[in-house]
Amino acid sequence: MIFQSYRPFKSLKIKILAAFALFIVLPVLLIYYINTEMSNRLMIHRINDANAQILDNVADRLDEAAERMLKASNLIVYDNELLDLLKTDKSWIEDYGSFQKSLHVSVKLQNIRNFFPDGRAFLAVVDDRGHLLSTWGEDDYREDYDAIYEASLEHETAAEKGYPLWRTAQAQKLGLNGVDPESTLLLMSRLIKGNSESGYGTVLIGIELSGLLPSPANEDEAGGELLLVHDKELASGNGELYQTLQPLLTDEWIHGNGYEQSAANPNYLIAAREIRQNDWILYQVMSKDQFSSQLHALRNLSLFWMLLLVLVLCLVVMTIILRFIKPLGALQRSMTRVGSGDFNSLVHIKGNDEIAVLNRQFNRMVGDLQALIRNLSEEQRRKEEARFQALHAQITPHFLFNTLNSIKWSARLSGAEHVSEMITALGKLLSFVMKHDRELIPLKMELDFIRMYVDLQNIRYNNGIRLLITVDEEVLEASINKFTLQPLVENAIIHGQKLPLTIHITASRENGELTIYVEDDGKGLSGHSVKDRTISTPSRLSGIGLQNINERIQMYFGSRYHVSLTEGATGGALATIVIPFRKGESGDDQGSGY
Repeated sequence: MIFQSYRPFKSLKIKILAAFALFIVLPVLLIYYINTEMSNRLMIHRINDANAQILDNVADRLDEAAERMLKASNLIVYDNELLDLLKTDKSWIEDYGSFQKSLHVSVKLQNIRNFFPDGRAFLAVVDDRGHLLSTWGEDDYREDYDAIYEASLEHETAAEKGYPLWRTAQAQKLGLNGVDPESTLLLMSRLIKGNSESGYGTVLIGIELSGLLPSPANEDEAGGELLLVHDKELASGNGELYQTLQPLLTDEWIHGNGYEQSAANPNYLIAAREIRQNDWILYQVMSKDQFSSQLHALRNLSLFWMLLLVLVLCLVVMTIILRFIKPLGALQRSMTRVGSGDFNSLVHIKGNDEIAVLNRQFNRMVGDLQALIRNLSEEQRRKEEARFQALHAQITPHFLFNTLNSIKWSARLSGAEHVSEMITALGKLLSFVMKHDRELIPLKMELDFIRMYVDLQNIRYNNGIRLLITVDEEVLEASINKFTLQPLVENAIIHGQKLPLTIHITASRENGELTIYVEDDGKGLSGHSVKDRTISTPSRLSGIGLQNINERIQMYFGSRYHVSLTEGATGGALATIVIPFRKGESGDDQGSGY
């Protein structure tokens, strides 16, 4: 079988879709890419601004909390009633008057606590005599006193001489009730100095950092890891990350406007703000991957909608294209069937557009072609009936039948790709037949006809037939009956039963006679000549074409001349033609009769 090679861009539908992809989809994607790059820059700026705003808000909350703690400590440190209570040598528990004062001071501490939002602050006053006043329940006074006194860092606080001492501590160390023991507190301790250099006691104020800092698990709010640092010591945050970045966390980050990339460690983006009330620094650290993920999330969302839009657009365009292509496809299939010889295959397309007009013109052309074929067939029939050479008239329709049969099978097997080429070749052959009405023609002209015939057959057999011609120069002008070699070549092709097939034609002058050999390397045959078995009774190997050759040769040149069919040297068939050698002889007469 011969298969037509698949060429997708021969389809009009594929061409339109390719043009749509090239001139619409690709420019849209290019515009999308450029827009995405510009959007990325804008999104980077917006994300940077948003995270910087978050950092500013957190820093402001810390600064505001520190300021409230400082103001609250002022109210406590300069309270005269508290100073009197601390100056007395009497026990606050055993002495009734001191006890009453301690109750009044405790109420003041509770009121000052309410100065903080949601009352989430913890206040305590402690001295070195074992006295403790606090804003939380004292289930175990002694245990609470020891914890508070230790947390107050009496000596470190006294060294500040009345200035606040800032630090962080775990809630479990203070014995606080109703607080997660693992939570971290921002603590401020301050010496209650009065008019004494050594002071009378210490005030301790604490606030949970969880109420001031975003949760590290909430990346949308935090925008990255927050590290609270005081004197190059981590007060709050991821200790492992701080150890990694500690050499990079310097004061120079405070002056930046947003995230900046560290040259020493490009995997992190860092921003910082200073807490003015206690000179602490709040760092915001975001990994480059985390920063990129925010961009990718926005980019992927926009890409999804863009691809969805392109997909919908493609479906709409394909639907429209298919509606336009469908009638063209029907017209193309009708043309293919007409090209295969089915002139009754017509298609009717409704409408008044160009395709419908083309369809009507095609149907009209097919009708005219049918009428023309009928006229030509009738004219050919009359001409054939009028010709004197009955045997000569017999070969042409036989040849045309076989050739058209080849076209039919080639079109059916190959999808009609070669129909146009075969019809062109057939036109040349018909031109040869109609143009030369003489019975005798030069051998050169007969060989040219054979070349065209083999070229036509090679279209059907996918170039599986090889033609070799070895003819002496002196015999090219020798006269030969027209259509003598074609039936022999056709017989070799049909009965050779193999591909590739080689047909070798040789001709020479011997003793005043022209001898022509047509040999093939096909399956071969039994060694009997045509003269013995085809003149009166057609056989499978000879057929009407070979009888015609033999009888015409004998009519023109005499009974001693003939064509024979034997076994060749290569195992195929060997046809031998023997006729008298004559040059430039016209074929208008009926032969010599000998």
